[in-house]
Amino acid sequence: MPHKRASIRWLVVFAVLFGLVGCTAPPAEDSADQTAPASSPNIGETSASFILYVQRNFEPKLTPLDPITLQDAPDHAPFVLSDVGQFQETQFILSPDGATVVALIDNQVRVLDGFSGEVRAQFPRTQGIEEVSPDGTRLAGQWFEEPGKPGWAVLSPEDGKPLVLGEGDYAIFDWENDRVYSLETPNTSTSPEPVEPQPVVLIVSDLETGEEISRLTLDDVLAGSVEIDDPFPFGPSMALASDRRRLVLLHGDADKITVVDLDQLQVVSTRDLQGSQDPLVAGEAIRGYDMKFTPDGTLYI
Repeated sequence: MPHKRASIRWLVVFAVLFGLVGCTAPPAEDSADQTAPASSPNIGETSASFILYVQRNFEPKLTPLDPITLQDAPDHAPFVLSDVGQFQETQFILSPDGATVVALIDNQVRVLDGFSGEVRAQFPRTQGIEEVSPDGTRLAGQWFEEPGKPGWAVLSPEDGKPLVLGEGDYAIFDWENDRVYSLETPNTSTSPEPVEPQPVVLIVSDLETGEEISRLTLDDVLAGSVEIDDPFPFGPSMALASDRRRLVLLHGDADKITVVDLDQLQVVSTRDLQGSQDPLVAGEAIRGYDMKFTPDGTLYI
C-alpha cells in the first residue's frame, strides 16, 4: 500500500492484461487496465490443483477444495493440526502440484504430505521460506548471511539447511529454467537517515549453483528510503510472466511498470500504470504490492 508522511492509503486491485506488456497473443478489445474488488476469504494458499481452506475455530483444519467448484478436492483429505493452538501464528505454502504443504507455525517449519496430511519433516524456522519447488524437493526464500546484505537461499525440506545461496533482494525463482532473478538495492536497514533513491540492478543467477550469470542496471527503477516517522524503505515489486520470458517491475515511488525481456536481458518498455483510484504522487508517497501472473497472462497487483 502507499505510505504517506501523514497517512496510509489503499490502491484497488489491478488486473493488467499481459497483452499490454509484450505477450504475442492479441488482447481483447476491452483489454485496457481493468479493476476488480479485492476479497479476503479464509484461504491459506493455492496451488494448480486445489485451494487450501483453513478454519481456525480451534485447531487449524485444512480442507483442500477444487478451485473451480469449491467442493472437496478429489484425492486430498482434510486434516487437522491437532497440536497447534487457535492463536498461534500459522502460515501455509503449497507446492504447485499440491502434493506438499509447508506450515510455518511460530518459529517451527512443518512439511506435510498434501494428500494425507502426514508429517514428513519438522525443524526450527531460522529465516524466510516463501515457496516450494514444483516437485516438493526444495524450499526457497530470502536469506541474510550478514546484517544489511539480503540474499536468497534454496533449502532442504528435510532439515531447512541451505543447499544453495545467492545474492540479491526480492528474489523470484524460475524452477523450470533453473534461474533466479533478484535485485541489488541500496542498504537502507542500517542507515539512521533516509537513503537517496538509486537505480536497482537486476541480477540473473543459476538456481543450481547460486553463481551470477549476468546483470542489468535499471535506470528508471529506483529503491531507497523516505522519512515518515523513521526512514521507511521502498523498492519495486516483481513478477515473472507465465511464459518466463518477461519480468515486470512495479515501481515503488511512481505509478509505472517496467518490462524486461529476459532472453535479451534488456528493458522493453516503461509505461504509466492506468486505473488507480488513488494515484501515487511522486515524492510524496511510496507503495509496495505483490504481483502475480495467472496462467492466461493476466497480471494481478
